[in-house]
Amino acid sequence: MSSSTFERLRQRRAQAAGENLAALASGSVDRLMADLDSTLTRERARRHAEQDEEARSAAECLEALGDQTTWWLHRLGSSAADHVDHVALTPSGIWVVALWHEPGARVEVVFSGGPGTERLMVRGKDRTDRVQLLAAQHRAVRHALAAYDVPVRGLLVFLDAQLPTIWAPTVGDFPVADADLARDELTADGRVDDRLRLELRRVLRSSFPAA
Repeated sequence: MSSSTFERLRQRRAQAAGENLAALASGSVDRLMADLDSTLTRERARRHAEQDEEARSAAECLEALGDQTTWWLHRLGSSAADHVDHVALTPSGIWVVALWHEPGARVEVVFSGGPGTERLMVRGKDRTDRVQLLAAQHRAVRHALAAYDVPVRGLLVFLDAQLPTIWAPTVGDFPVADADLARDELTADGRVDDRLRLELRRVLRSSFPAA
């Protein structure tokens, strides 16, 4: 075999080997990407399942605080932009409700100045962000029902927490309530009859459609 022929053969073998390695590498990358995609899909499904379970648990806790006159809507909207966690349609008006289970936690409202400077403290940490979240949902519901002469209020509910006993705190115009105070608010008498509440429920479902 001449040297030129040997060199051409060597080059063809090297090229074939390179192509085989490239194919193997491509296959490995494809398998890696497929495994990663599968892992992410399972993780998303797990998070969604946990969120669904938390939502069901919160809904059950809240519904236990009302009575037969308290009508509930849960998880309104299909995205973070228009999501509303819990709405109670009661004879005394509409309540946009935020619920947290904080066993043994000390919950306080502190002031850093005059009106409007309230901060919500939970376990010694500033959790005023929770008030801001409720305020956004409250504004959305109030806007949806702007054509109706009905009170739309917000309510922060903490289960199994330590709240002030001498006074009922408010933050951002929203009462901060334990189970007993929440039950009193959600079952209070009022002038909003069943016919009007049926209409309000229809409007809310239309304004915040599910996915």
